[in-house]
Amino acid sequence: MSAFGEALLLNPERVDPWNHFILDSANGMISPRYVGPGFDIFGEKTLEVLECINYEAVTEGRRRVLRRYYDAVDAVLSGTSPTFAMIKVVREAKEDDFGLSSWFAAHEGADEKQFKELKIRFPRQWRTFQRISARWA
Repeated sequence: MSAFGEALLLNPERVDPWNHFILDSANGMISPRYVGPGFDIFGEKTLEVLECINYEAVTEGRRRVLRRYYDAVDAVLSGTSPTFAMIKVVREAKEDDFGLSSWFAAHEGADEKQFKELKIRFPRQWRTFQRISARWA
């Protein structure tokens, strides 16, 4: 609780956690977002209390989901039928236990190489992914 009685733990049912966290896609670690003179207080306090967010098993799970997303998007980018290949991307979004789809669709993940290319080359499929991600977030 803050000095004003405000809860400082993030409730992912009420706010988008990616507004307060940053993901290192190389290692699966989550950190509080840096804002202004310091770290986001909600992200920082949530990570202090819920240390399990960055336990090795959890970060490994995130890395596995990240790899599956990259593989699915690569299939869209390299295949002859991007619409058919999008089925795998949509499945990943629906089965995403870590909420990474919204990171890819609306935050820094959209700037990852494969996702940026998906957005440019296949705008219709990109919009589909964004809609699905918003629904399943």
